[in-house]
Amino acid sequence: MGDTMAESATTETSIAGRAIERLARETYGRLLAIVAARTRDIAAAEDALGDAFAEAIEQWPRTGAPQNPAGWLITVARRRAIDRQRSIPEGMLSLDDRMVEVGSLTAPRHAADGTTETNGMDERLSMLFLCAHPSVDAAVRMPLMLQTVLGIEVRRIASALVTSPSALAQRLVRVKTKIHDSDLSFAMPEGSELERRRGDVMACIYAAASVGLESFMDEALWLADSLADPHTGAASSDPEALGLQALLGFLVARRGARRDAEGRFVPLIAQDPSRWSRPLIDRSEAILARAAQSGRFGRFQLEAAIQSAHCARLRTGQIDWPAIEKLYQALLSIAPSIGARCSAAAAAAESRGAAAGLSILAEFTTDESRVSDYQPYWATKAPLLAAIGDREGALAAYERAIGLCDDGAVRVWLTERAADVRGGVIGRWS
Repeated sequence: MGDTMAESATTETSIAGRAIERLARETYGRLLAIVAARTRDIAAAEDALGDAFAEAIEQWPRTGAPQNPAGWLITVARRRAIDRQRSIPEGMLSLDDRMVEVGSLTAPRHAADGTTETNGMDERLSMLFLCAHPSVDAAVRMPLMLQTVLGIEVRRIASALVTSPSALAQRLVRVKTKIHDSDLSFAMPEGSELERRRGDVMACIYAAASVGLESFMDEALWLADSLADPHTGAASSDPEALGLQALLGFLVARRGARRDAEGRFVPLIAQDPSRWSRPLIDRSEAILARAAQSGRFGRFQLEAAIQSAHCARLRTGQIDWPAIEKLYQALLSIAPSIGARCSAAAAAAESRGAAAGLSILAEFTTDESRVSDYQPYWATKAPLLAAIGDREGALAAYERAIGLCDDGAVRVWLTERAADVRGGVIGRWS
């Protein structure tokens, strides 16, 4: 009897723990934005929200999850914040449910018909624009947004930005203190100031879909939809906001095909297009067409055009690699980055052979320290080296890519490709 009760209690604790973990993953950024917008102290809001989650872990296995878990967490977090600093104005002490609309706290989902909902401007978008304030060092704006508003781990952000996790963590602590001490406005900027910050905000939203886990892709598209929504006034007639919205739509549309029925990773070129969301792709095509009407082209429209070319396989059954390579060349001319260069190398290899891809990666050979911890570089280089017969170089690159990989399924796939090289089977480099 006692053993049965103990097992039941353990099971309930485990179920509650998984529910809290899921809630943290899906709502942390939104909850933090709400709490910080009222405490006006990002670091204090993080501490208070951490206390709230710790209390949930302690209480919910015994009492059961509340009817409105997000609202419960905000209530507790605000109380903890008040306990930590008694200087909050009386008007900010209201904890009623009107501040905790369940609809705005549930992770967005995009239906099979490609539709989504936006509730207009919310605290997350305002927080992103706060983090893009001119007084915040430009180099730390994106990490601050990713970690504070979206709840992405510092380690993952540092890996994507090719920097030291400890150094980045210290910079984030300093900038949060600066925001608090400088009493920066949490209100949305207007006019030219909004336009100056918008580029950083859009770059962050895009990074959230690639730096974070797949679960962040819905969040990124939700924010892009909100940014482009004419009712928010955050992007007005900026065609790049539409380009970003289309780009993320294409990425989310293909997400379900990145794993097979057994959960194994499937690279883009091997994905089954029938598993892509046709309605979401059509929606993104229409948005991209609207953006093109302005005649002003930028980074995100080019990125979206590249993804559109990939998604054309749903209709044609083929991939126009020469066209994709030209689009990457145009992208590198206006927005050069390590990630774009790696992707351009992959497209060049598909279009003109492995040697062409390696020539594009050659920019890094004089200073490979720039990419020593950048996993996509090694994952791209390894099969290219294998394709030209450099077996040892390919295996060394695979080993590096595998060691830097955070995704277990991708790690298994890379390990299998390395095994192919050891066995003398080269196959398609991609």
